[in-house]
Amino acid sequence: MAQEYSVRTNKDNIDGLARGTMASDSDNSKAIPFKICLIGNSNTGKTCIVERYVNGQFKEKGANTLSAAFNQKILTVQPDGFAPTKVKMQIWDTAGAEEYKAINKLYYQKAAIILLVYSTSDYESFDSLQDWAREVDENAEQKCIKFVVGAKSDDTEAEETVPKSVGVEFAKRLGATYFLTSAKTNSGISNLF
Repeated sequence: MAQEYSVRTNKDNIDGLARGTMASDSDNSKAIPFKICLIGNSNTGKTCIVERYVNGQFKEKGANTLSAAFNQKILTVQPDGFAPTKVKMQIWDTAGAEEYKAINKLYYQKAAIILLVYSTSDYESFDSLQDWAREVDENAEQKCIKFVVGAKSDDTEAEETVPKSVGVEFAKRLGATYFLTSAKTNSGISNLF
């Protein structure tokens, strides 16, 4: 079941980003669909980010996503100078395993926002972002907004961590916005969405 929240934003944040058809449930029949796709290697925290945002929960151990998982959340936004508008956040959590990459490309289509997620405690997941970004460039809408997301920032016991400055620099090269998050502590999750 979709949860409903109210936020204020400016009109530029939502102009031109809604994709697809109008929502069909009777209570939210006028909600504007807004597709968000999370991509990145397996075990980077994509599912935990979505679970924390949509349901307000954190699960320490979960199964790997197979193909993709769909979640949604209804928001009421009020662009400056405009009436409140309902937006249906359609959140696609894609599988990070290599065998699903061909299928994942289908989920990028018509996405308003793509979150490129890596684990701050896993350099390999960060290094793979270049390949994920290339797939986005080849398969997503040209107008889609890209975010680079450093997940698991709470993992202070990791031997090697990817410094925030490295993630920020990579995001700049992509023309993306950088976010540092922890689904476990709920740090940065609401700012991300």
